[in-house]
Amino acid sequence: MSRQPQSRVRPTAINLLLTSTSVLLLGCALFGAELALRFWSPGYLVRERGLHVYSPDYGWALRPSVSLVLEGAHTSVNAQGYRGRIVPPAEGERGRRAVVLGDSIAFGNGVGDGVPFAWQLDSRPNGLSVVNLAVPGYGMAQEMLKLEKEGLSHRPDVVVLCFCQANDFGTRLRRASCTTT
Repeated sequence: MSRQPQSRVRPTAINLLLTSTSVLLLGCALFGAELALRFWSPGYLVRERGLHVYSPDYGWALRPSVSLVLEGAHTSVNAQGYRGRIVPPAEGERGRRAVVLGDSIAFGNGVGDGVPFAWQLDSRPNGLSVVNLAVPGYGMAQEMLKLEKEGLSHRPDVVVLCFCQANDFGTRLRRASCTTT
């Protein structure tokens, strides 16, 4: 005489209870880890002391009025959220203007204030005001948005687009190029 094997499937209610308990325990563990990280490093998530903040327009942007050491160099961002002195949008009479767009190279990652080329151009007694809208990590699509949303309000006489061939075009070349239009 052969016996029929008994079903080893747990009732749905038991499966639901086990799943719910597992999810609840995992949630409690993650919540505890979150609290611990916030206690030991406040601002680790929002990067209160970091260079970037969330931007609905670009994904991220420079944190306005931040001053920090970045790659060993003192780096500051002005109250309008770009590196260099504040240049008000163009109205009426104005001098010559340049807007710089790019990523970390144009921003001046790893070099102190006063060293990036945009800062050098702006500080010369040549009547040229330079607005450095470069942001580390930006790609050309973000740079175009930045130009449209912020750069053109300065009514630039020249727009300088800097790109790094090593990451913007996926090549292994390690040199920077600038294009002036």
